[in-house]
Amino acid sequence: MTVVSPDKRVSDVTMYRKEESTPIPPSSFELPFEGKLSSDNRWVIMADLIPWTEFESEYSLSFSAEMGAPAKSFRMALGALIIKEKLGISDRETVELGLGGPSILAPGDTGTYGVSVQSLTNIDTPYVHFAIGTPELLINTEVFSLPYTEFSSNLRGNPEGVLQDVPWASLTSDINTNGEILAPGYVLDLPNAGFVGRTFNVQTYPGLQDELAKDPKGLDDVLDEDIAFRFHILATATAMTRAEFVLEQTTSALRLRNAILKDPTASVSLTVLAADVNTWTNAYLAALEQAGLLRPENQAPPIRENPQVISLMATLATGLLLGPAGNQIISSNNLVNFFEQVRKWYGNNRSLKGQESAVDLKQYDLGLSQKTHAQSFNVYVPFGEARVELPQGVAVPPPSFGSFFNGAVTTSNLATLTGPLGYGMENIIPAGTALPYTIRFENAAAADSINATD
Repeated sequence: MTVVSPDKRVSDVTMYRKEESTPIPPSSFELPFEGKLSSDNRWVIMADLIPWTEFESEYSLSFSAEMGAPAKSFRMALGALIIKEKLGISDRETVELGLGGPSILAPGDTGTYGVSVQSLTNIDTPYVHFAIGTPELLINTEVFSLPYTEFSSNLRGNPEGVLQDVPWASLTSDINTNGEILAPGYVLDLPNAGFVGRTFNVQTYPGLQDELAKDPKGLDDVLDEDIAFRFHILATATAMTRAEFVLEQTTSALRLRNAILKDPTASVSLTVLAADVNTWTNAYLAALEQAGLLRPENQAPPIRENPQVISLMATLATGLLLGPAGNQIISSNNLVNFFEQVRKWYGNNRSLKGQESAVDLKQYDLGLSQKTHAQSFNVYVPFGEARVELPQGVAVPPPSFGSFFNGAVTTSNLATLTGPLGYGMENIIPAGTALPYTIRFENAAAADSINATD
């Protein structure tokens, strides 16, 4: 927002439109999950004491009524300033994290979980590091030797305007470096009061449908407690300065370099480039700058309809593919294998086992200038009499084995759907409103047709 001095021309100022409608008083504000704001809430009490209309009348005189880009409303501007001062946070205390989804699943069910990152500041946030995930629990030998869970997410992303022929949808974003299957990534240029959401799925006992179709009595002799289990989900978000983003990317580049030098299967061009540490690091950072992922210092962000979201694995791949060795890698026509190599070089190890219960979130604190926000909760998969510490009074959902004998449409990891999240476990969205969804897909070699449904 711009405060206008008396000698400032109308063409230089920012337009402001006063609120013509009467603001909803806090006592009448209805929450989306029902209920009302408490009259004892400190923010409600303070809001009642502020003469909003009088202040806004004076505030609006600082702006042109006809020209310039619309400024934020007075209530938003003053409200953000009051919260900032009362909570003792800076303009860089920028993000809030939300995580939600079902906490009880039946064996064979899939839970969809939503994570959101929202800006709390009145300035744009250049970089936000985030991660979503769940533990790797390996297989259950009592249940057809199936994995306990299978993780998938709609986190992909790709650099804008470059490497357009690269099959980014084939790049798996999740990695396991410590027993936790995490899909890390970045939000670039999160605008003031902006919002970004992603979803991920966790399926319990993937493949159970096929096994029960072949052997409907295959679980009859298995104890309930050998089927039931629990796991946790987690999400983290940390606002980053440009310098912190550069440091993290430098560390990641060196991590890849060390792995490449030890890998006899790495391409010759990458091995030669990795021989000199400074050449390697400078080439990697230059590639990110060329891709627009690392913006030159003091350069304004590009204008976007939505913030750019890109996975860490896509960021790493971009740094290599736009570097001096990129042409040789691309010309090999085996980018899917290259993507898997990037995950391996970063330390992906599917054999590492995590813990079922929610982890100590302090281990995910990045230790940067801004606080790391983290959330985690347990998800229970009870069966029969085995409740796996499910709180008393909560009903155990019946397994939906009957649906396993119905045919299902084939899905593929070659397609991703990215868009806004709904509210609550039912993902409620507003009716009659156009919502921005992006579908990215690749044709499988044997595919005759593709159907996109949701």
